[in-house]
Amino acid sequence: SNYLMNRTGSLPQLESLAAHSDVYKDSRRMAILDLGSNSFRMIVVEYVPGLSFKVVDEIAESVRLSEGMGESNILRAAAMDRAVQAVQIFAAFCRASRIKDIVAVGTIAIRDARNQSALLTRLKATTGIDVRVLSGEEEAHYGYLGAINSSTLVNGFVLDMGGGSLQITRVEDRRAREAISFPLGAVRVTERFLTSDPVRH
Repeated sequence: SNYLMNRTGSLPQLESLAAHSDVYKDSRRMAILDLGSNSFRMIVVEYVPGLSFKVVDEIAESVRLSEGMGESNILRAAAMDRAVQAVQIFAAFCRASRIKDIVAVGTIAIRDARNQSALLTRLKATTGIDVRVLSGEEEAHYGYLGAINSSTLVNGFVLDMGGGSLQITRVEDRRAREAISFPLGAVRVTERFLTSDPVRH
């Protein structure tokens, strides 16, 4: 640790933090909603811009939004009801916690749905929350960011499987080099290939 020491024998990094410790009183909170094909998740992040962040709350609801979509790519009424109910829970939590900064994103089930506008309009009307639908490339990029910032991966692949899709990103020197998205999520594959219980060979 000698390389951290300055000439007076103190740690400059720690001195700097101590000198600016009052910045932590200006921390902010935001909610991030991930509206996936199988589950809806919300995390609440407390952060100081440009300095630090931590997850302080997390809620997950099993929604199975893509259930029954099949080849028609039409969201079913029961699935949309479950989706609205889950987002209403998230919105109520945010109101009770006085969180006004809310970012909501939808993934492949909403992206591929022929009736996505009906769901998005209903969510906005009942919860006040706007949902941004991610492209396949954006979904793969955010999966890569999550993996690379929570692992020591240098070279290899990030596989992010959800309920409706699989994103694969090739990583080289910790940077994303190529990414692709396939409609091979857990719910979609189960409904297509596992049609009996027990499974027939």
